[in-house]
Amino acid sequence: MPSRIFHARLEDLPKETTFEGTYQRTGVVSDHALFAFAWVDAGFGADWAEDEPFPNMHSHEHDQLMVQIRGEQEMVVGDEQISLRAGEVLYIPSRVLHGGRPVGDEPTFLIEAFAPIRTDYLYIAEHQLSVGAPERLSDGSRVDTKSKREAMSQVLSDSGLPSLR
Repeated sequence: MPSRIFHARLEDLPKETTFEGTYQRTGVVSDHALFAFAWVDAGFGADWAEDEPFPNMHSHEHDQLMVQIRGEQEMVVGDEQISLRAGEVLYIPSRVLHGGRPVGDEPTFLIEAFAPIRTDYLYIAEHQLSVGAPERLSDGSRVDTKSKREAMSQVLSDSGLPSLR
C-alpha cells in the first residue's frame, strides 16, 4: 500500500469526531498495519451501567496493540478486566471480544495498531493516502488536470514499469 515516507504533525492531521463529540481519531497507514490515534473524553461511556456489559464490545480479524499515552481506561478483553494506565500496552489477539471506556475525569489519548491493515478504517488515513491526488470538489469527486502523458507516466512510475519515451 503506502511504501512511501509520510511525515506530519499529529495535531495537524484531520480528525473524525464520533459518539456525540466524545471520541476523536485519525490514522496513518504503513505497508502492513494501520495506526489509529484516539482522543477519548471522560464522558465517553459515562452513561453505561456499572453492572452491565459494555455496549461497545466487539471483535475483529485484526491483531490489535493499544498504547495508553494519557489517562486510564477500564477494559474488558475476553474474560479479563484490565485497567490500562498511561505508559502501558495491551495486545488483543485477533477475534477476541473486547471493549473499554475511560476512567475518571481525565480525557485519554491512546495509539492503536491494527495488523493486517483494517481496510474499514482506511478513511481515517485519507490525508496520507491521497497525498499527490487532485483536490476534492464540493461533491467529493476529483478532477486530475495533468496531461495524458503526465498521468500515464505517473501510473507507470507507481507500478514500477518503465516510463514512457
